[in-house]
Amino acid sequence: MPSKTPARPRIARRPVHGVLLLDKPLGLSSNAALQIAKRLFRAEKAGHTGTLDPLATGLLPLCFGAATKFSQVSLDADKRYTATLQLGVTTTTADAEGEVTRTRPILMPDGTPITRAHVEAVCAQFIGEIDQLPPMHSALKRDGKPLYEYARAGIDIDRQPRRITIHAITVVDVMPAGAASAALPARTEAGLPARTEATRSAAETAPTDSGDGSLTSDAAVSSVGAPSGAIVAPAEHRMQYGAAPGELQRSAIAPEGAPTERQPRGADIDAVATLGPQAQVSSTERQPGELATTGQGPDLGQYTLDIRCSKGTYIRTLAEDIGEALGCGAHLAALRRTQTGPLTLADAWTLEQLQAMEEQSIAAALHSADHLLADWPLIRLDAENAGRFLSGLRRRMPDLPDMPQVRVYGPEQQAFLGSGHVVAGELISDRLLSPIEVQGLLDSARSGNP
Repeated sequence: MPSKTPARPRIARRPVHGVLLLDKPLGLSSNAALQIAKRLFRAEKAGHTGTLDPLATGLLPLCFGAATKFSQVSLDADKRYTATLQLGVTTTTADAEGEVTRTRPILMPDGTPITRAHVEAVCAQFIGEIDQLPPMHSALKRDGKPLYEYARAGIDIDRQPRRITIHAITVVDVMPAGAASAALPARTEAGLPARTEATRSAAETAPTDSGDGSLTSDAAVSSVGAPSGAIVAPAEHRMQYGAAPGELQRSAIAPEGAPTERQPRGADIDAVATLGPQAQVSSTERQPGELATTGQGPDLGQYTLDIRCSKGTYIRTLAEDIGEALGCGAHLAALRRTQTGPLTLADAWTLEQLQAMEEQSIAAALHSADHLLADWPLIRLDAENAGRFLSGLRRRMPDLPDMPQVRVYGPEQQAFLGSGHVVAGELISDRLLSPIEVQGLLDSARSGNP
């Protein structure tokens, strides 16, 4: 009788309070990245503040403990993205994950070759408040079921346009037609990027971490200790918009003991782009990341845009709409979030950097629990008023003007009590920490942690 593999000891969770700015890697869902970070910090409670698709990278603020009460602040904030548009090709999902539905010459409706000036003029038409129709391949729900599930079943659901604001679109880079087709990753006969299919087998078989120390074949969180030393997202965290299990990129984790210095980030985006259906792909084995040229197929151009927009904006839909306005079609080839409200990538950490840290020093990556409210006006109360405010009682503040949102503290420097607003000379609470959470913040501050 075969002996059972002994179960790993459960992870000892602990109260952790703070905000982590994560640079999410390509190929992981936001929730998979959250679960990995939560395990690294051994945190009891954590949540992210706005989903990034697996094919997107960049800034993903994660909230731990008391900070989760203020995640809506980041969800409601304006966003900034670097988006790469592939002209001449439309797909079922409006991004590189979908199947190609149509290829067209990169020409204006009058037959004029599309130039940077044309793209800039069309982008200007989208500046301001616009109504955007949410895509079917999205996580929005109808009758409790996400729209992408209906899309997979071939069912189109009536959707209502949503009002969004595009603050600015700037063309920052151009790969003209004729140059782009030689720089696109090849697709296999199955229609997947070559690098993606190369990792399918390992991604399907690698064990994943169930969060309690045990390893399973397809658990609800991702593996930090897969056999190859890579992070592999399980099926439920992978690209939800039509991808089969295993169809994802893998992000290598630095080996234990690797240096933790943060390297400067360049502007490179690891794009996964689509070739037209007539593109010929060599059957020669390629290493992950190796690019291939094509013998024939559409002569494609790529435009990289810097986009500043309101919450709820679907950049995939915006890319598709820009392509239709140009007359040649387009899809989103790559996406990187660079800013959420006042938060930027300059202070973000990668999973590799966090994994390489010793447990005693990883807390240094956290910002304080009030970090999402750092640009709000500050009100400090004495001990008596702090206790009453923390109980939900209004406090008279006759000398203060009306303020829609404030952060409130007790007499100690780190005694963050919560958020509120001031109206008619009264301070009224909105979201409050518990006394235990306030004490936890004070204890962390005394120990040198956020």
